[in-house]
Amino acid sequence: MKKRRIRWGRVVAAAAVPLLIIGGIVTADMWNDDIEIIEYHKEVVSGETLWDICREIATDKEDLRKLVWQAMQDNHIEDPRELQLGRIVIVRVKEARQ
Repeated sequence: MKKRRIRWGRVVAAAAVPLLIIGGIVTADMWNDDIEIIEYHKEVVSGETLWDICREIATDKEDLRKLVWQAMQDNHIEDPRELQLGRIVIVRVKEARQ
């Protein structure tokens, strides 16, 4: 029976790659802590949808679909097209950096 040789370089490389990926994610997350979130409060007027409200608040750099989804989650809204008149909707966006 032939004895297999362990290639330690490959073992170390295989272990190092996941650690580097995890380290990169953690480091990137630490840098995002300085981003400030701005909270907008908007009262719903007649005929207005959540899409209209988010479109009014969003910047060009934001994905409107994600913003509407997040506003639905934050405000417990099931149908973004049907909002009660006078309801206060909270929309949170990242501070725009110039």
